[in-house]
Amino acid sequence: MGWLLSFHGLGEDQDRPTNKGLVDIRGSVTYQADPQRPWRLKRYFVHGQEGRMSEAVVELIPIDPKPQAHEAPSSYQTLLMDQKDHMFLPETLVMRLGDSVTFLNSESALHNVRCLETDPPLHVNLALGEDHLFKPQKAHGARDPLDITCVFHGAMKAWIFVFDHPHFQLTDRSGVFHFKDVPIGTYRMRVSHASGDLTFESEARVIGKDPPPWIIALNPDHQRSSSAKKKSVEAIQPDGL
Repeated sequence: MGWLLSFHGLGEDQDRPTNKGLVDIRGSVTYQADPQRPWRLKRYFVHGQEGRMSEAVVELIPIDPKPQAHEAPSSYQTLLMDQKDHMFLPETLVMRLGDSVTFLNSESALHNVRCLETDPPLHVNLALGEDHLFKPQKAHGARDPLDITCVFHGAMKAWIFVFDHPHFQLTDRSGVFHFKDVPIGTYRMRVSHASGDLTFESEARVIGKDPPPWIIALNPDHQRSSSAKKKSVEAIQPDGL
């Protein structure tokens, strides 16, 4: 269990009569480093003195009122995950269930795409210029991404987060997330950073108007593998962006 948060949104804003009862939520994800527990990849994902975190996945899951079936997108998209310089680019993708991913090999080295969480498991070799179209069949949200690896190059890793609803975000170098037109109610907020093995979960109540931005402050205690995971209300603080 997490902690209860209140987001005061735009549901009563008279300037937005067509969006009555809907809320805009803004915030950012930061990382607070601990010199005693260094993260060797921190330089790739944590930016500036504020520790703004890129490639963090933020998800809002309706609790009350009970979630209704979300309207399907008018069209689905195909995202690209390239293999170049012995890396997956990008390393993290977020997508709606129904979207597809094209894996492409853009270098001369023989690469592979493997994912053991799919049924059947994904396992395909790609030479220079070859591609493979993949369409996930299940959505597990921010809690459980698809782990993508290359059997020929152990350092190559990527993650694909699949959602069956529209309320998800992937942060860039600013660490900012912005959910538009969220219905008033109670939600479960999940934050995940796959490369850092970080996760945070909290209950969030969306009410009122004029929301202060929120900073989600992650630290090594939020590692999934931590034996002493600390869930503190201090992990989420109102602040300006």
